[in-house]
Amino acid sequence: MVWLKEPRGEVPAGKYLVDESGHVKYLEDPGINGKLSVRDTGERVTSKFSAPKPVLMSFIIEGIMTQKLPWGLVLIGVFISVVLELCGMSSLAFAVGVYLPLSTSTPIMLGGIVRYLADKTAKRKLSEAEAESGPGVLFASGLIAGASVIGTVLAFLQLSEPTRNFLNAINVSAKIPGFATSDLVSLILFAGLGAILWAVSTERLLAPKKA
Repeated sequence: MVWLKEPRGEVPAGKYLVDESGHVKYLEDPGINGKLSVRDTGERVTSKFSAPKPVLMSFIIEGIMTQKLPWGLVLIGVFISVVLELCGMSSLAFAVGVYLPLSTSTPIMLGGIVRYLADKTAKRKLSEAEAESGPGVLFASGLIAGASVIGTVLAFLQLSEPTRNFLNAINVSAKIPGFATSDLVSLILFAGLGAILWAVSTERLLAPKKA
């Protein structure tokens, strides 16, 4: 097993299995944060799962171990965080918005808008302690946990041929062309999810039973 941390010519960085003569026989391309879209058999990989935070941590650890970490950029980030904290702003929230891609941070912003609208249109005003454990927060926590569980299950299902065949069998986009790649469908589903979250947060849907 050979691990190239930096590209060598046309060979990209990655983990390679080589024979005794040094010829590459196999490239390890994980399902999480992998880069290849076609397997050695010619089969197309349906999806790859990104992991922004672990990748960021790996860059920092690898940079420290190889002594190639750009300390100037790190110190600039430290000074920006100090200034934000002195201005009364959360440096952690700012940092999350910086290192997460726009496709990830935009839903977070929209979720904050839903929370704002829910607080303004709620049937009853909740105290700060009640709001932190209210139905909207619990419902959103369930969405986060459910997404994590499904992501883990899908990653495991990519490990073997029978389970990949099962995923291909239930693939909606294969039966309805353009469904999975349609921006309109994604927008409608996302808007519906936001509406459900707002309804639950304002206790218009799934309201807790009164004692």
